[in-house]
Amino acid sequence: MPIRVVVFAGLILVALLLKTTLLPTFAFLSFRPDVLIVMVVAVALVEGADMGIKLGFAAGLAQDLISGQAALVGLGALVVMGAGYAAGRMKPYIAASERTGSIALCGALSGAGTLVAGLLGLMFGVIEPSLPRVLLATVVVGLYSALVSPLVLRPTRWLVKQFPPPSLASS
Repeated sequence: MPIRVVVFAGLILVALLLKTTLLPTFAFLSFRPDVLIVMVVAVALVEGADMGIKLGFAAGLAQDLISGQAALVGLGALVVMGAGYAAGRMKPYIAASERTGSIALCGALSGAGTLVAGLLGLMFGVIEPSLPRVLLATVVVGLYSALVSPLVLRPTRWLVKQFPPPSLASS
């Protein structure tokens, strides 16, 4: 098994463990940062939209499968995959102010992911909160994710750069 697959599986596992065990302790208004999207954004900013899609799908699907019966399997995969793709596509536009741009992008995509998941959840009847609660979650999760993103961005980028794709490693 290629070492990169193990590294990315480890990143997903760590992000899910943080999201489900540690971060509920630090919830603000019962919302917590979306470290899964922040991790996928960090990888997509290093490796591009293709890797953002692949990792986002795997991470979102893993989240869906461990979330229990209340979630619609595939909804999280769709949301995180979209965030990974968007981050990869926006990579050239935030190069000038990389740190600030990365943090802002993590906040914006986490908020957008929360909004899309909330709206789709309302549409399919898998969540009970009202539209104002979804909008509040969008703002709080986006800001909270931007706040914690430096703690996730730097180690994730460092780790991904240690294991480049085979085509880049051989050159």
